[in-house]
Amino acid sequence: MSEKCVIVGNLLGAEIVKNEETGLYRVTDIVKVCNRLRLLNNIGIFNLSQYLYRKTCSGFIKELERKYGNIIMVSQGSLGGTWVHPLIFIDIVLEINVNIKIEEYEWIYDNLKKFRNDSGDSYREMSASLYSRYGNAREFPNFIKDVEKQIQIACGVADWQSASDEQLKQRHEMYASIKLFCNVLIDANSAVRLGIHENINRKIN
Repeated sequence: MSEKCVIVGNLLGAEIVKNEETGLYRVTDIVKVCNRLRLLNNIGIFNLSQYLYRKTCSGFIKELERKYGNIIMVSQGSLGGTWVHPLIFIDIVLEINVNIKIEEYEWIYDNLKKFRNDSGDSYREMSASLYSRYGNAREFPNFIKDVEKQIQIACGVADWQSASDEQLKQRHEMYASIKLFCNVLIDANSAVRLGIHENINRKIN
């Protein structure tokens, strides 16, 4: 498997493959599995092409394209198939078989939200550590906003809602590093600079 493609889960016996570079998920495998289940239950085959281009989905897809850019790709070769934005992936699975709705949402929670949840806890811990070192309560809200912007730029992210798992993990690690440097440094700005710098170097190496 290509280094940029990783298996991030398993749903109904189908491997869920994500392209780390584009953030898209291969939907071909789950469609095949679900169509086998539909045949066993005497239900008509789900047509992926018809779903993607039907009028009732056009508004949904256009809005995603406006916000995220390229959200549907078709590739050839050993990793060939149809790759879609995670929100389209979810909608397709629910369209194929509403009976797996609970299982699908559990998969989303366990896999897509993991680093977002981790980052929420580490952000609060980092903020508390920085506050203890900053020394100016009135100016701290502006300071922490600047820290957030520095981390966003360092991670190469325009919008955290469209960030990859790797970028979210890097943000989480920066939060943790800044908190750690706050334990040994008096100056908050130095803790931020070193915490960000350490993780940029780690990624390069």
